[in-house]
Amino acid sequence: MNRQSRRGWTVWLYLSIFAITASCQAASLSPPDVGSTWVRPSSQYPAQPVWGHAEGLRVGLWPLAGPRGLLRIYAPYLGHADERMINYIAIEPVIQGTLYRSYSEMETSQLDLEQGLRFWSSDSMDADSSSDPTQPVRGVIGSDEGVETLRVIIHIEPYRSGASVVLCLTFRADRPYEVGFSTFQADGSKPLSACIVTA
Repeated sequence: MNRQSRRGWTVWLYLSIFAITASCQAASLSPPDVGSTWVRPSSQYPAQPVWGHAEGLRVGLWPLAGPRGLLRIYAPYLGHADERMINYIAIEPVIQGTLYRSYSEMETSQLDLEQGLRFWSSDSMDADSSSDPTQPVRGVIGSDEGVETLRVIIHIEPYRSGASVVLCLTFRADRPYEVGFSTFQADGSKPLSACIVTA
């Protein structure tokens, strides 16, 4: 076997182990509650951090399969398995006066020194909630001009650049194949000129 073949097998083996480990970790978490309109995390911790439409688009966080520091997008209405992702979303703030983007999936966490910033959920913009992503909030059900909504606040640990961002996910009952992303500069952040939400 030549060096290139060995390298290919090594990469394949690494990816296989990563996929199996991630699947086992997700399997040990309580599955989300699926209602007539919404999918929301179970109140039985540890739980899978996933929110969205029962018959539409869903968004999840690590430790569901995939790299940390990215939102996961699911579309089981396309006939996919619930855990099959169709895309990832990164959050990339830009400090005022610079052109440099901070990459949520590439930075080293200051909480545990692992790659990828930690994301966790809350019902408010205050970051006083648990930073444990396996203890997700269920989200707040509200109304916008008579349409039921589900809102979840996602906190992101501070970036090395000094940027600190809070993300709001908004699902509308009348738009099952959409999710709204709103980004906010968090308290204590260096001033931001932009915050890019990118797939």
